[in-house]
Amino acid sequence: SPIDPNSPKGTEVKVIIDNEGRLINGTDQDQAHAIVYLSHETIYTIDRAIVGQYRTEVYLEEFPNIPFNSVLFTYASEF
Repeated sequence: SPIDPNSPKGTEVKVIIDNEGRLINGTDQDQAHAIVYLSHETIYTIDRAIVGQYRTEVYLEEFPNIPFNSVLFTYASEF
């Protein structure tokens, strides 16, 4: 399941994929943006999040200036 939008700095996350390795959450645009930068095999660390009215932008320590939709991620501890 997706992460809590208020997950604190340092939370370890992974992208959510289906059984065929495809991203399953977010808009087509969110997914197209994410596949440029993210791998489903990598654990990422939350740097900060900006909670908006309709979506939360997550910034990762690995990509500190690039926002991603929070619904793309689940907690790494769930794997």
